[in-house]
Amino acid sequence: MNEGISGAQGAFSIRVPSGTGYTITDIFMPGYGRIAALGNAGTAIGTLNLTASSTDNYIRVPKRNTITLNVKNSSGAAVTVNKAFIDLFNPTTKQGSHVEITNATTTTIQVATGTSPTIRAYVQGVPPSSISIASDDSGTAVSSNVVTIDNATEAIKIVVDTSSAAFSTVSGTVYKTSATSGNELADAWIQFIDETNGVHFGTQATTSGAYSVSAANGTYQVICENKDEKGETELHP
Repeated sequence: MNEGISGAQGAFSIRVPSGTGYTITDIFMPGYGRIAALGNAGTAIGTLNLTASSTDNYIRVPKRNTITLNVKNSSGAAVTVNKAFIDLFNPTTKQGSHVEITNATTTTIQVATGTSPTIRAYVQGVPPSSISIASDDSGTAVSSNVVTIDNATEAIKIVVDTSSAAFSTVSGTVYKTSATSGNELADAWIQFIDETNGVHFGTQATTSGAYSVSAANGTYQVICENKDEKGETELHP
């Protein structure tokens, strides 16, 4: 087994022992995700018998369509989220990609045309049961979290049910001992846990110990972690 990285013009070169029965098992490109091992004619490359050097082994990258992903509430209004992770993945072909939204309401991702990936979304601080997937455009077809990529552009909304997961902002400062000036603890990690609703997320304090997060209303266990002078982790429930 061996692997290689293509250059700026897409050319690649991989050295392997002479032999038969080689297959291309995985092709990945940032921004594209996993790519099917298709030749220039658009058919599967299949098995490669390499008893001598082989050139002009073209890998065809499928056309990509742009998908706009919008986070909205149940009324259709845009919702700004601290962090959201969205996967579009076809479990049959093992192809897909993922994208993150940070302190925003929307982003875009490119996915191969003619595919039907399953959409999975995680929004920081929101119970999974309060998140759903739907079309956000009359030309986009979404059914049971599966989107059909057949237009030049598609639009999908990640719906946060704010009737069951209303947002509140939690902010403050982490201190070493007493809450007095000069005791601020820099770069601590603050973890929020709601085991009942399956919510588990965290944020890092600034160099001045300050932090701020948005999360669904609820009851959370809060744990603060930081490195001591020896570099060991200290937990502060």
